[in-house]
Amino acid sequence: MTKSILLISSLLWLQAPLALAAEMQIDLDTLAVEDGDTVLIPFNGKEIRLQLLDIDAPEDSNNPKLLLDLQTTGLDRNSLLALGQASTARLKQLIASLGPFQARFDPDLRDRYGRINGEVFDAQGRSLAATLVAEGYAVPTKPADTPSPHRASTLQAKVENRGLWADATAKAMAAWSKY
Repeated sequence: MTKSILLISSLLWLQAPLALAAEMQIDLDTLAVEDGDTVLIPFNGKEIRLQLLDIDAPEDSNNPKLLLDLQTTGLDRNSLLALGQASTARLKQLIASLGPFQARFDPDLRDRYGRINGEVFDAQGRSLAATLVAEGYAVPTKPADTPSPHRASTLQAKVENRGLWADATAKAMAAWSKY
């Protein structure tokens, strides 16, 4: 019992510093949009790709993720691209109207596509990721049956036919998102 408690305590202590190790916070007047869940921000003299934390939006161009989505959803390319283009357009609208912004991220942590995962907040402190989910243009990256801070917003957006959950695109969105 004592060994178990010591082991758990040691593991928690080791994990805590890692979570806080290199988090950066920068203020931005504007952002560029790569797609519906990725923004481009200036950092250390170059532009970096920042994946909005814990969300996924449909792809808006031909890329490896689109090919994967085509296989897993059974949807056609045009349907998937239309969802992605609508999501990207909404993120561009938000960025045009909500600045300035604050980005928080760890520049050393990258996803399998080379993007840095991070959060972006508008001038009122609202998360762009949470806004996209609440408006129905993105979903949590976690599966529908696991806890997520965005799960309730996703389900409410679906019930209220917001964004990509609107009648014309709801079936495609459900097939793509698994919600």
